[in-house]
Amino acid sequence: MESLNNYKQLQTTTNNYKPNAPVIGNNVYIGPGAKIFGAITIGDNVAIGANAVVNKDVPSGSTVVGIPGKILENKGSFGLLIYGDERFKPENID
Repeated sequence: MESLNNYKQLQTTTNNYKPNAPVIGNNVYIGPGAKIFGAITIGDNVAIGANAVVNKDVPSGSTVVGIPGKILENKGSFGLLIYGDERFKPENID
């Protein structure tokens, strides 16, 4: 019976797992020297300015600058990323 309880505890812990490293979304521009740390999530289409320090979650489509990182605008990474192949442009991906 004790091993069954240990299994249930392990299963509950595993299902609520949150990584200790940042999770970076798609089409994210990270400026030179930017620091991103902690168990945070960076949404899709985010722009992080040079030398910014990000230690909190960033919603999709945001631009973050400063120390500590603050959301400046909601333009995101639009226009900052260059796609070398038409197949990989966001509007061409299903």
